[in-house]
Order: sequence, then C-alpha cells, then structure tokens
Amino acid sequence: MQKFKSYLTEKAQAELSVDDTRKLLKKYIQTSVENSGIKIVGSSRPKGIVHIRFPIAGDPKGFFQAMKLKVSPFKENFIISSKYTAYVLTTTEAIDNIPKGTRIYWVNSEISQTTGGGQLFANKALNPDNLNLAGQTFGLAALKKVTKKQLKIKFPEGDTAKQLSLLLDLADTKSASISVTPEMKFDDKDFPKISADFGEILSAIWTMRSKNFAEVYFPSASNEKLIDFYGIKVGRQYPFSVKSGSTGGKVTVTNIIRAIKQRAKTSNADNSHEIADEVFNMVAQFSMKEQMIMLHQKFKTPMIKELSKIMGMSVNSINVATIKDWCEKENTVKRDVYETKRKKKIKIESKGDQSKDNYLLTAKLAKWHKKWSQPEKKTLTGRDLPRFIISPLGQTIYPLLNNMPGMADSLTRIAQQVTLIQVNVNVKTKTLNFTSNFFKRADFKFSWAGYSGGNTLGFSMKMK
Repeated sequence: MQKFKSYLTEKAQAELSVDDTRKLLKKYIQTSVENSGIKIVGSSRPKGIVHIRFPIAGDPKGFFQAMKLKVSPFKENFIISSKYTAYVLTTTEAIDNIPKGTRIYWVNSEISQTTGGGQLFANKALNPDNLNLAGQTFGLAALKKVTKKQLKIKFPEGDTAKQLSLLLDLADTKSASISVTPEMKFDDKDFPKISADFGEILSAIWTMRSKNFAEVYFPSASNEKLIDFYGIKVGRQYPFSVKSGSTGGKVTVTNIIRAIKQRAKTSNADNSHEIADEVFNMVAQFSMKEQMIMLHQKFKTPMIKELSKIMGMSVNSINVATIKDWCEKENTVKRDVYETKRKKKIKIESKGDQSKDNYLLTAKLAKWHKKWSQPEKKTLTGRDLPRFIISPLGQTIYPLLNNMPGMADSLTRIAQQVTLIQVNVNVKTKTLNFTSNFFKRADFKFSWAGYSGGNTLGFSMKMK
C-alpha cells in the first residue's frame, strides 16, 4: 500500500479532476487486490473507458466492503466486455484524496462469470493438480473425502460442489455405464471440461473399485505428461492414461518417446529399423515449425516441391527463417497506393508497408492454398505470416504419413512398447461411461492438433 500512498502524495499537490480521482481509485484497488494475491488482468479496451479487470469467485460484496467499496450492476448503454460481467464500484467514504462516491467499472474475469454461460470451469480447474491431489497416494475412501473437501473450498457458492461430489459417488462402482439421477444441471459446454479434467479423478475411483486396485498415486502434471495416475496393487504401480470422450484421443509423439525412455525394459530399445522411427526422432529434436518443413523435405512431397517453385528456391533451402523473410518480402507494398474520395487523392498504403489484411501474400499463395490446404480467414488476416505456409504443411503431412505403406503398422509397433492402460471417461447429462483398454490393444495413426499453441506432431489411437 506504500506504493499507492506515494503516488497519492504526488497527485495531491494539484487539484484532482474526475478522471484523476478515477485513476487514483483504480490504483488503490489494484494495490489492494494484488496484496490479496489476486492477479490483475491487463486490458486496453474499450479505449477511453477507465476500468479494472480481475477475477473474484462467489459473492464479491464482502471482499469490496473491506475496501470501503460498494458493488452495483453495470447499466450503461455501452459494452466493456462481451464475455464477462461488468459492475460499478463506488467508494462508500472518502479514501485519502479519493472523494466519497467516486466510481469505476470492474470486469469480473472469473471464468464462472461469463455472460454467455456454459463456461463454468477454466481449463484444468478440476484436474488433480488444481484440486491439490498431485504428488499424493490415496485409497478409495480417502480420495473421495479429500476431493469433496477441495470442491467445497473451490466452489463455495451454489450446487457446483454438490453435483461434482455426486459424480465421485457414482464413479465408485464396477459398472461401466452409470445413470445420473437427478440429471446433471451443468450446461452442455461444461461437460467436455468435466470429462477431460475431473475425469482423471473419476477414473481413479472407478479403477480402484472395478479393477481391485488398493490405492492410486497422482504424479505432478509437469513430471509425467502421458500418465495421469498410477494404480497400486500388491506394491506394484501400473500407469494409467485418461482420455475424454468415447474415442482414444490424441497424444503427442514426444510423450510416447519420453515414456519409452522412462521404462527400464524399453529405454535402450533399438527402433532404427522402423520406418516411423525417423519421424519420431525428427519430432523429438526439432520445433513444430521445423518438423512440418523437414517432414515434407524428408519424403519429397509434391506440395513442398510446388512451394519451392513459388518461393524461387530449392526444396532444401526452405526453412523457418527463409519462409519468414520470403513472406514479409512478398507482403510488402511496392509503391504508394492512393484512392480518390470526393475528388481528393488519399494515400492508403505507403511503399514498404505490409499490405492491409495481407492481400499481397494471400494472392501469391492462393492457388497453392486452394490445391493443398486452405487456411482460415484469421490466419490470412493475422500478423503471423509464416503461418500462411507452416499451417498448410502441417495439415497435409499427417494424412500423407498415415497413407504411406507400412507407416501405420510401424507407428503402432513403437507406441505399443509403452505398457499403459487407457481409461476413457465420457460424462453426459444422463450417464457416466467408462471403458478401459491397454495401449497394446490399440491401433495408432498420426494426427496434429493444429498450429495454435505450437502443437507438435501427435497421434490418435483407436481401440481394437
């Protein structure tokens, strides 16, 4: 708070305008909130509207009352946030040089406060790490008890904790399909996250009951990205991987490589005779962007041969740096561009600028895109120019790999070296479904989750 007071002393030397008092109030709130351990969310929109954003779960009145602030509904005729709920914060008494009645807008960026509904849970909010279960071993009763306690702490308002606790009890069964009564009251958009994240805990409970495991151990998510929990039976640990939905889901090649290296029986396995091994090694050593280029180069695809002609360089000269340089060059405006408005000549683009909405680069690659893989509009109008090329390369390489003679079988032989039990949990409004299979009973195909987030080449599995 000392930081705020020094700022206030400087401003007190001059008469404060309405805007000044709002900025002082914003600084006061920011300091108080950060001292409470809550992170402020930066935002420059809407322009010219002084406001502040940070998340508060549950009823915020008590939190702000301690700060001498009143919370009121936002009733203005403009929009601050189209996603989250906005409020008005008003000082209930003078706070140093901030007069009583000073107002500021607050956007509650807590995920459960979205205006559209169906986004109650943030990503990973219900997984073992965020429910403080990671790094611990539990028996069946203890896991249910501790998880229910954590849910009450995390969701003190409404029926969220109660309904999630109901799922814990329902998962304590030997049945693979369980009816949910009464029906779950979550929005349809919430169920995928319940299945994906809370499904790890539900699967652990179901595994202990249906497969006669005495205990489970949840590793830290940062340590073992493929393994969600270990089932413990007669002192031996069995690794489990949990996937959401009725299908096997996607796993990265890197995770499989790591799992193979971690196992004593396979850590020194020689897979050099496998056609898929070169793909695995390339994925292990290079970034996503490099992978997609190099895979096309390795297999001398017609797509990259056409690209080399468009770029005016050899196939082997194509890399991340040359793609970036070429895209920027092709997208550069070559001369000043004017348009006439009301008989006046107005310059709309200057020589040396990057073209508006990337129309120059779009035109240059239009035929190539149409033939091989058409990027989305957000890619074509975005500022990540290498994405114009890398994304289509990625979208076409994994189907090509899967269609190569012997590749799918080779991939399956390598992946099956990992002895994991796959548990699929599928949470629906009326039923809770589980299936379990060994990796050794699965067929594998390469897949890719897409350019966003730097996703490396992965694969999907289909249970036999």
